[in-house]
Amino acid sequence: MTDDVYMQVPDNATLFQFETDKLKSGDVIALYRPTIGEVARWLISEVDGCLLRVVVLLDRSGNDWTGNYMSFAKREIDPKKWRKLVSST
Repeated sequence: MTDDVYMQVPDNATLFQFETDKLKSGDVIALYRPTIGEVARWLISEVDGCLLRVVVLLDRSGNDWTGNYMSFAKREIDPKKWRKLVSST
């Protein structure tokens, strides 16, 4: 699958603002910039207090994190920049 396919929000999904304290296992969040499209997409696999454990589904930041299982502090996620991907089906 090419990058241009990943950059698109699926037709049956919508991006919503969220509160980091309300994220749960199974949520998908995306860092989306209108000028260049989707920059990152993470699948939340576990929420452990102030930590999020994620599978990085897409990383166009140059860090080459795609496919990695990583941990981040909730405070590292800026909800002004990230959006929750929610299926409308």
